[in-house]
Amino acid sequence: MRKTFIEELINKNIEEQNIVVLTGDVGRSTYASKFKEIFPENYLNLGICEANIVGISAGIAGTLEFVPFVMLFSKHLILRALEQINDSILMNKKKVILVGGYSGYSASKEGETHQLLNDISILSSFPDISIYCPYDQSSIQTAINESINNDYSSYIRINKNKILNDVVSRYISQGNKSIIISMGYLGSLLSKKYMEDSDIREFADFILLSKIKPIDWEYWEIFLRKYENAYIIEENTLTGGLGEQFKNYFFGLGINIISFGIKPHFGETGDYETLLTNEGLSPDKIFEKIRRMNHVQSSEKSI
Repeated sequence: MRKTFIEELINKNIEEQNIVVLTGDVGRSTYASKFKEIFPENYLNLGICEANIVGISAGIAGTLEFVPFVMLFSKHLILRALEQINDSILMNKKKVILVGGYSGYSASKEGETHQLLNDISILSSFPDISIYCPYDQSSIQTAINESINNDYSSYIRINKNKILNDVVSRYISQGNKSIIISMGYLGSLLSKKYMEDSDIREFADFILLSKIKPIDWEYWEIFLRKYENAYIIEENTLTGGLGEQFKNYFFGLGINIISFGIKPHFGETGDYETLLTNEGLSPDKIFEKIRRMNHVQSSEKSI
């Protein structure tokens, strides 16, 4: 996903000629250094000083005709520079695109010191910022284009793993009373499994989101009316994540929101797929739980 993102950003700057990439000694890891090869004058490696990098990006956004993209590990970007994100960027309504690489469990081999499992929860609580969790090349293109055209800042969440091709983002059938909603790289894994699983498709529809903030609640209220159950699956902590936001909004409106996410902890080291499995977030584990829930509900209705 990192390689695809930087390739699309390079293509965009060939058109626009106004993108500046800022990073801090992680150019090779995030693939940001590929941008430098084409646009050396539009690339700033400022060393390990995340707070300063974000502050400088706010200055670029405020005084020059450039759109700054800050490319860092998601944990270091958000936790080390949160005050600057709040004060320098958001409070002053600067348009800076924050690109959080190695998001979720994808910093699997780097371990818990490089993992941030609640970045969506943290940034969702702030006003005037859009959040994107792209799942394929097309959604990466959309995230870049929209973030450049937005009036305010954006956060784009990038997984370390290689992007998947031919991801089905929407499968809606007639008569199903359940829907599975996911996003990002985990969503692309679920999409692949969903299209292989005819049993799940018999009772549950499927949709992938790329933009998860702001949420058009009026649209979702209308769209979800035909469903009894909505399963929200995210590679983020349950507290403050997308599932909790859906639960809060749809409380008392007659739809059962079931969320799958990460329990509060500091992460661990290991293989990415193993970490998902241990958390109960592998496609096999999730669909097994959804199947079991559907069976219980069907049995209760038949009594």
